[in-house]
Amino acid sequence: MKRSALIALVLSALAVLIWAWFVTQFEQVETKVPVAGSAARANPYLAAMRFAERIGWKASVEERPARLRQAPERSTVVLPAARAWLNEKHAEEILGRVARGDHVIAEIEPVRQRDTLLDALEVGRRSGKSSRSQFEADVPGGDALLTLEWTDNAVIELGRSHADIVIADAQGVRVASLRRGAGRITLIAGMQCFDNRHIGNHDHAELLRRLLQLSPGTRELVVVRAPNAPQLWGWLVAHARGVIIAAALVLAAALWRVLPRFGPVLPAPELGRRELLEHLRAAGRFRWSRGARSELL
Repeated sequence: MKRSALIALVLSALAVLIWAWFVTQFEQVETKVPVAGSAARANPYLAAMRFAERIGWKASVEERPARLRQAPERSTVVLPAARAWLNEKHAEEILGRVARGDHVIAEIEPVRQRDTLLDALEVGRRSGKSSRSQFEADVPGGDALLTLEWTDNAVIELGRSHADIVIADAQGVRVASLRRGAGRITLIAGMQCFDNRHIGNHDHAELLRRLLQLSPGTRELVVVRAPNAPQLWGWLVAHARGVIIAAALVLAAALWRVLPRFGPVLPAPELGRRELLEHLRAAGRFRWSRGARSELL
């Protein structure tokens, strides 16, 4: 048997064995996958807002952080991470509202990114050893302990700042609430427990209710979600499509001009034989340049 035929036979037998193993080990089943609507996809905290409305709060989303100045006094403001819009001036304004009676619930930024709000509070953060932790916590607002699950490995380092309410696990502080003037600021190391997917797990909804109760007399909840800056390619497609097409055409023309053309192979030219007199002249010049004039003469 030829070697190629033997290899083909071995590969066919191996394919049959793999197919038989796959058929015996797996079976096709149907599963239901929850699909979020357009509103839930646009706002990951929509379920938390609906829950707040059920317990008597008025919840709204603010996509223009500059309009926070117009928000009612003594509101509860939720600031998720990715706050590229928040500079030192905005941080001072937010802390000023807290001093006048607002309650700010702020998610800390990732450890390797700057957090202007934490810098103003002189609060630090670090990475824990594990990214998932399930624990029980005693949170004011009820007698029962709350079962919580954290999926972020960041923890809060209070330093010299004093927090009257602290929720911690074996990794470190996950939630810290500080009084500031007439209001309160609550720092959370990761708000995944309040998003649409995890708000219904364990006692996350009850944790949200107890955090909202930390500001008595307040029934206005404002979730700040500034739209993220579009990616460069998406912005170019949306606003500079003509320029992209023109640049692509110019690039294609330039490549077409410089790339080598492929065609029939031309025969190599025959090398012409030089005459004997040319060889004699060359040899004479060489000898003359080396000082052999007398021998040549």
